[in-house]
Amino acid sequence: MATNETHALGSCPRCSTEIKPLHVLIEYESPPGEQNMFAECPACQEVVTPTPTP
Repeated sequence: MATNETHALGSCPRCSTEIKPLHVLIEYESPPGEQNMFAECPACQEVVTPTPTP
Protein backbone atom coordinates (compact mmCIF):
# COMPACT_ATOMS: atom_id res chain seq x y z
CA MET A 1 0.00 0.00 0.00
CA ALA A 2 1.53 3.32 -1.06
CA THR A 3 -0.59 5.43 1.29
CA ASN A 4 1.05 7.15 4.26
CA GLU A 5 0.26 4.89 7.23
CA THR A 6 -0.32 7.85 9.59
CA HIS A 7 -2.95 9.58 7.42
CA ALA A 8 -6.50 9.13 8.73
CA LEU A 9 -8.94 7.72 6.16
CA GLY A 10 -11.97 8.56 8.25
CA SER A 11 -13.43 7.74 11.61
CA CYS A 12 -15.36 4.89 13.17
CA PRO A 13 -19.12 5.52 12.91
CA ARG A 14 -19.58 3.79 16.29
CA CYS A 15 -16.95 5.42 18.53
CA SER A 16 -15.37 8.21 16.37
CA THR A 17 -11.83 6.78 16.57
CA GLU A 18 -9.58 7.63 13.59
CA ILE A 19 -9.24 4.84 11.03
CA LYS A 20 -5.80 4.69 9.39
CA PRO A 21 -4.62 2.66 6.37
CA LEU A 22 -3.13 -0.06 8.56
CA HIS A 23 -6.66 -0.85 9.84
CA VAL A 24 -8.14 -1.48 6.36
CA LEU A 25 -9.26 -5.06 5.78
CA ILE A 26 -10.53 -4.71 2.19
CA GLU A 27 -11.04 -1.97 -0.42
CA TYR A 28 -13.46 -2.25 -3.33
CA GLU A 29 -15.18 -0.15 -6.02
CA SER A 30 -18.97 0.12 -5.97
CA PRO A 31 -20.25 1.76 -8.16
CA PRO A 32 -17.28 1.75 -10.53
CA GLY A 33 -14.88 4.57 -9.71
CA GLU A 34 -16.06 5.03 -6.10
CA GLN A 35 -13.67 3.60 -3.46
CA ASN A 36 -15.21 1.91 -0.43
CA MET A 37 -13.61 -0.09 2.35
CA PHE A 38 -14.09 -2.13 5.46
CA ALA A 39 -11.69 -1.58 8.35
CA GLU A 40 -11.26 -2.83 11.89
CA CYS A 41 -11.63 -0.06 14.45
CA PRO A 42 -8.63 -0.12 16.81
CA ALA A 43 -10.76 1.05 19.76
CA CYS A 44 -14.03 -0.92 19.58
CA GLN A 45 -12.55 -3.73 17.39
CA GLU A 46 -15.64 -3.82 15.16
CA VAL A 47 -15.55 -4.07 11.37
CA VAL A 48 -16.84 -0.75 10.05
CA THR A 49 -17.06 1.42 6.97
CA PRO A 50 -15.12 4.55 7.96
CA THR A 51 -16.97 7.85 7.92
CA PRO A 52 -14.99 10.29 5.73
CA THR A 53 -13.21 13.13 7.51
CA PRO A 54 -13.96 16.63 6.26
